[in-house]
Amino acid sequence: MTRSSLNSSSAANGAPRSNIGPSITPSLYAQVPPLDKSRFETSYNQWCLTKAIVHDPRLLAFENRQIDLFLLHCLVMREGGIATVTRKELWPVIAGRLSFPSEPPRSGPVAAMHVKNVYKEYLAAFDALYMANVMNSRRKASHTPGLFPQSVSSAPEALRSSSPEQACMTVAHADKPPAELKARGMSEPMISFVENNRSSLQDMSADQKNFMDETSRSQFPQDPMSGNVNVGRTFTNYLLVSLLLSIMFLIVCSVYC
Repeated sequence: MTRSSLNSSSAANGAPRSNIGPSITPSLYAQVPPLDKSRFETSYNQWCLTKAIVHDPRLLAFENRQIDLFLLHCLVMREGGIATVTRKELWPVIAGRLSFPSEPPRSGPVAAMHVKNVYKEYLAAFDALYMANVMNSRRKASHTPGLFPQSVSSAPEALRSSSPEQACMTVAHADKPPAELKARGMSEPMISFVENNRSSLQDMSADQKNFMDETSRSQFPQDPMSGNVNVGRTFTNYLLVSLLLSIMFLIVCSVYC
């Protein structure tokens, strides 16, 4: 891969940032930011060496323009990751910000599909591991047994003290009627939470499936950013924690929005 394909254009610093709603504390719940340019280059080049990735110059160009992988990383991360971009159909917007507009600020469908394929081919697995590392670091730094702040009174106690696996089960039951939830042993406060947020929880379930579909073909060798060979577990932890953070966002919005 040539260094020019990693160089950020001036738009990298000026690319629009996603509006992710109210500020949430502690920092565990903040959106994962993109890597800075120097760390991206170092980590990504090591990742490519580890996976023996050979970049196809034809794939990294469209309409005689180079696709800047660093800028693509920044744009997707600022929108919340590949699952959010796919669910919200933001690939034309992402491609437009990469200077492929046909109906500014959006690109045409062919450019959008090409950019999506480039991201899946070269960045999806790398970004997933980066996000997993950040989330795991935040959890370790928080020094709290529960993942929900106790100050959020609208959250059922069972939910505020949930593990990622329990939160995943809450999302998985989002399509079940109240009677079935009760039969499965779910508490009344939890049933009420599911009922009040059913549509959003179903969207989260779809996001989880989309994320798994987008990255299921990727192989995960040694993680170049942490040296951790147990990448499969890290990737699974990221999926579970991301679901929990999405549920947290629902709760905070119900209080402050």
